[in-house]
Amino acid sequence: LTSTYRVRGDENEAHVQRRLVTSFDPIRQRKSGFWADLQLHIVAQREFARIVRDFKPDVVYAWNLAKLPESLLHTIQHCGVPSACYIFDNWLTRLTARFGQRTVTDVALSALMLRSACCFPDLACAQFASRYLKLQAGKSGLACDQARVIHWGIDAGRYVRRDSRLLTGRILYAGQLVQHKGVHTAIEALAIVRARGGAGTTATLTIAGGNVVPEYLGALKQMVSERGLSECVMFKGHVERTALQSLYAEHDILLFPSLWEEPFGIVLLEAMAAELAIVGTGTGGSSEILKDAETGLIFRPGDAQACADKVMFLLNTPEEYNRIRQTARRVVESAFALSRTIDVIEGELTACVSAWKGREK
Repeated sequence: LTSTYRVRGDENEAHVQRRLVTSFDPIRQRKSGFWADLQLHIVAQREFARIVRDFKPDVVYAWNLAKLPESLLHTIQHCGVPSACYIFDNWLTRLTARFGQRTVTDVALSALMLRSACCFPDLACAQFASRYLKLQAGKSGLACDQARVIHWGIDAGRYVRRDSRLLTGRILYAGQLVQHKGVHTAIEALAIVRARGGAGTTATLTIAGGNVVPEYLGALKQMVSERGLSECVMFKGHVERTALQSLYAEHDILLFPSLWEEPFGIVLLEAMAAELAIVGTGTGGSSEILKDAETGLIFRPGDAQACADKVMFLLNTPEEYNRIRQTARRVVESAFALSRTIDVIEGELTACVSAWKGREK
């Protein structure tokens, strides 16, 4: 059961059936007031009840509810079926923050919608994608001591191994084009690298990403023009996931200049599997992936000079470049394999169902 966010309509894929709770834009809907919020709540509750009645699930597994009404989380945990949730970003802590900020009137109105504002979720069967996210949930007042940390993973076999190769200085940024991702730091670092000459003279930067903030994108393009980088910086816009493998294969280094505390970092895992060397900030949950001088090189958030230093180090020491990227590939294969993640999740869900049946007896 999902919102219409980034999907065209109800879809069936092999053994997966996707049901949408509404046909209108949930982001615009959420900004339009209480009565629109109530309408979304009613639609979601009705559809959820229908699915539980008709499908008779063994377990209800909640993922990101950021585009669905918050009352649904309470309903899931009181629907008479075992439930668990996987927490991959900050949607849960944002939700609890909203509870604390509501007025008495807001709480009373939400109480009509199955008391969603009065009840914090039970996280006994919760799973967090990183230790950082679990720590943040604890700081938000959620009882999550029993929750499990299960790092997400990828299938490294989908990414072709690369032999030791001549560095061409092709640098990649892949992610959202928003300020907290630090894309401006990457551009500033490129300007420093090229100004130093030597191996950095021919360095280029490809910027690939969607979820664009137009004002920020305009500022980035102006920054490129002012620094005389128009010939060596390419804005590719949104790149479909199916094309990412080819994009990784065309580059040597991935920049991950995030300024905020990252919940995790799938792009890091993909780049590591593709055997790019990573230069990044290692904030939040990404620090559980990126280890300095092992799986990448770390610099302080916002420090373009330090970022440039790390890039120049890789360009000038190809033996270290190859060691780091090959180590990163091995770490992905051993610690972040998707097959392992799925096995652990399956075991957790099975245990959740067993515990529920034990309580029923």
